[in-house]
Amino acid sequence: MLDLILINDCYRPNIPYSFGKIYLSDFLTRNGWRVRLIQPWEVSKLGSNPTRFFGVGSWSLEFHHVVATATSLKQRYPGIPIICGGGHVTVCPFDLQEHAMIFDYWVLGEGEVAVHEILQGQHKTRVPIIRPVPQKDLLPPNTAHNPVSNGSYTSIASRGCPHICTFCNTHKMFGHNVRSIALDKYLQHLRDLLNQGMVTLSFRDSSFLNDIDWATGFCAAVLKEKLQFNWLMNCCAEQLTEERVLMMKRAGCIGVTIGVESGAPSILKMMKKAAGLNEMKRGISLCKKYNIHTHLNLMYGVLGETRETMAATREFYQQTKPDSKTLALYEPFPGTAMFEEAEQKKFLSPYNWGKGQPAKLLFTGSMARDEVIREADRLWSTGPFHQYLRVAKLENKLIFLPSVFIRVILLRLLTWRFPLTILSNHPAFEPLKRTWDNYRIDLIGRIQLYLYLSA
Repeated sequence: MLDLILINDCYRPNIPYSFGKIYLSDFLTRNGWRVRLIQPWEVSKLGSNPTRFFGVGSWSLEFHHVVATATSLKQRYPGIPIICGGGHVTVCPFDLQEHAMIFDYWVLGEGEVAVHEILQGQHKTRVPIIRPVPQKDLLPPNTAHNPVSNGSYTSIASRGCPHICTFCNTHKMFGHNVRSIALDKYLQHLRDLLNQGMVTLSFRDSSFLNDIDWATGFCAAVLKEKLQFNWLMNCCAEQLTEERVLMMKRAGCIGVTIGVESGAPSILKMMKKAAGLNEMKRGISLCKKYNIHTHLNLMYGVLGETRETMAATREFYQQTKPDSKTLALYEPFPGTAMFEEAEQKKFLSPYNWGKGQPAKLLFTGSMARDEVIREADRLWSTGPFHQYLRVAKLENKLIFLPSVFIRVILLRLLTWRFPLTILSNHPAFEPLKRTWDNYRIDLIGRIQLYLYLSA
């Protein structure tokens, strides 16, 4: 019999298992526990008494999937305790109390040490458990659940974020103290990946440059050993200096994603972004100078948004001319300062995360939600990313439509490649083509999971 079966929260073809489940599974396996990581649709294949514990968890947008899966497990295996953790219950522990009949153990924050102690029998049921993971216990994951795929590999080398952005709740899960995997252990992991055929490495850390000593050591080791691969990363604009950008370029960095969010100083101040517009412009300029693909994350419809601030974001984009961007309608996440302020002002729609009803910001303070969407259409409709904007809005509606209709959409998406087919061979549209294809794959994964859970 297994000690623990972990059920994945949200399947995506390009990242089959969530990083949280991968790291948890590896940690427990190294400590002698028998652990299996499965997809939700594999639950029906389990035997009569498959494990001592089940483990589930997710962030807020997928929490209703977790509730549905856990409810099914409790009905089928009433005598097997269910451990629930993840980002959502960390910031909304009251949802654990609401679903106390299906969740037996409550893990807030990082799960490795807490679940290890639960398996040892150290904790009582229905009591919040908080156990941060010491830095010495952070190790690169086994590639069994996150293999090199078509020469690409996605990785997280650190936890924690020192920033206090009002729209983000990552720090509630991992804290503000940055903890990195020991460099020598990560470099051995890197060599193993290269032996498995890795060509491109994507870092998903909050910012690759949060631990500048680690980043410098990584680049120096790659150059010293003459390791041949490309890599991409996220970072904050204020962390980019010419010396660092040149160092990353020499070590094989080909792409940088910068969280700009807005081109309006008033919005950046409200978000408590560490970088101002001048620092952002300088960072983008440095990346372009050394021919590093520069991708911007932009957001609209946040608290305090006006037509003028939305226009300022568009103007900033036109001035800096990045290689690509993601434009997203703001989604209020619990556990963030912006969410709490909007809720206090009664600007949020009714929500129930356990039933698949996410919160929406109905009023920014000067614009209604529909006005924000229409203004975004007007501002961005002249650019090739207008299609991407429309699909991003479409996804929010698709997930909650009847499954028969979603099946039709899914079949359409399977054949719906880059929408501007006439121009898709033009080099100028290559970044957009890659962005669209990645988004399409991710959306198909979300719909596949929905079809399973709604069957």
